Amino acid sequence: MITPPKNIDLKKNGIYIALEGIKGCGKSTIVNRIYRDLIESGIKTAMVAPTRVGKKLSFYEIVSRYFSVIRKIDKWNELLYARRSNNSINLIKGDEMILLGDRSIMTSYVYRWKKWSNYRICVERVNNLENNIPSPDHILFLDIDPIEALRRIKLREKRDKCYREETIERLTESYKNYLEVMNSRIEKLNNTKIHFINANQPLEMVYNDVQNKFSEIINIFQRKSA
Repeated sequence: MITPPKNIDLKKNGIYIALEGIKGCGKSTIVNRIYRDLIESGIKTAMVAPTRVGKKLSFYEIVSRYFSVIRKIDKWNELLYARRSNNSINLIKGDEMILLGDRSIMTSYVYRWKKWSNYRICVERVNNLENNIPSPDHILFLDIDPIEALRRIKLREKRDKCYREETIERLTESYKNYLEVMNSRIEKLNNTKIHFINANQPLEMVYNDVQNKFSEIINIFQRKSA
């Protein structure tokens, strides 16, 4: 159980914590469990999921559904995901204690990192297109070996539609991109603290480590806000 903070003005205080990691790291399962933990602990929480389809479909989502072939155009996908990212923050009321991120702007950097010869072009494009979403205060990176990630993916009953991302080559590339992004001193992430969680462990142990890290972050935040 995550201990709820006390004596904090929620309208003036809040903290954005996001989970990141390559496919197969267990992120989606864990972030949903952590969300339930926070709600059950009485901590006012909002989910920020910049890569998910929102409840209100944008023009880009509607066109993509009726003309799926357009998803083969990289520029279209860039605009589609930018719209999802910007819209994901619109559900925030502003009085939440926790913004829980199922991915963050870091994902956009990672998956477009090698599109151009200079990574600064990637950073500039992402920042310009996704200018509505803030950077997290904390990122919990679920650190998993790509080989182990692929093994877990193959055990899933329902596979992702983006099969091209589910190969050892693509998983390894994504993992390397994450490390490069985290070591590149991107200005928007300057104040983001990154915590590595060993995701090679059994999922229940990973969940426990994430839960403990959340409690630690919230306790420190409480002391600073008191």
